[in-house]
Amino acid sequence: MYRHPREHLARGQGLVWNVGQPPVEGYTNPLWVIVMAALHWVQLPASKVSLLVQIIAAGLLAVDFGFVREAALALTADPMPSRSAR
Repeated sequence: MYRHPREHLARGQGLVWNVGQPPVEGYTNPLWVIVMAALHWVQLPASKVSLLVQIIAAGLLAVDFGFVREAALALTADPMPSRSAR
């Protein structure tokens, strides 16, 4: 799904599915395509790219957990504190 656009972007040919044809959106997540193109542009071995993708994904998952935690705390907060402290 991401292979052609990321390779073409890394080679300077833009986000196209086929070189020389008009651009089409052949991907579902532009930010992830840019990250993958950057990793492809660096020209690391496939094993290192795989490791970097896993590290990036783990970092994004940790950030996502932080957002979910904050949302859960905001939704479960007691809007009217108890008055038993008189």
